[in-house]
Amino acid sequence: MTTIEIKPNTRVELDAVLNGVSALDTHELQDFLQQVAQVLAERKAPHYSRAESELLKKVNKGYPESVKQRFEYLRDKQTSMELSAVEEQELLAITDQFEAWDAERLQALMELSALKNIGLEQILEGPGRDYLA
Repeated sequence: MTTIEIKPNTRVELDAVLNGVSALDTHELQDFLQQVAQVLAERKAPHYSRAESELLKKVNKGYPESVKQRFEYLRDKQTSMELSAVEEQELLAITDQFEAWDAERLQALMELSALKNIGLEQILEGPGRDYLA
């Protein structure tokens, strides 16, 4: 029979715990299940060092939505040959900004690769891919 240690040196059979849980009202049971789900999620979640976490934030940081939308708008205008000279300069500036952000991401990936002592290819394609949320 499976038992659960409630306090040091206090063990309770799992059936007794389930009986106690079944006595909870619906609201209390839902709260309890949320707390159990949180415990399970914390156990399953990968644990990263502070350095890994910071690098992963940089890697997973997306472009600002407003900049993406403006880029798409300007690119659509360019495709339809309606882009003014001023807008063309803005489109080039946004493209340069995207390239700078991508370079920062690549740098963070390379640092992560070195930190984990695995190849960049492994991070991008192999088992290390779980680093890229």
